[in-house]
Amino acid sequence: MFAIKKLEEYLRSSATPVASRELTRLLEALKEEKEFPLSSLYEIDYEAFELAVEAMRDWRIDRYYAGNTDTHRPAAGSNAPQSSQPNHALAAMDL
Repeated sequence: MFAIKKLEEYLRSSATPVASRELTRLLEALKEEKEFPLSSLYEIDYEAFELAVEAMRDWRIDRYYAGNTDTHRPAAGSNAPQSSQPNHALAAMDL
């Protein structure tokens, strides 16, 4: 998740207070798979907005691949429940 690393660097180095707040909220929502009001991204500068879009794109791709791996599915005929834990790079991120 290269976009997440770029976003974290932006937050550490050059984010405005509003961008920092909204991007942190977005990352937490993605990490916890909760709702996030996209209209709040209107408040941030264009560079921060582009980083947010990249992060959402990477998150979506990561979720697609996480959902399509055989290691995350129970064996055929198994009654074992699937894990409800988020399985993506954001889960390991420190916010």
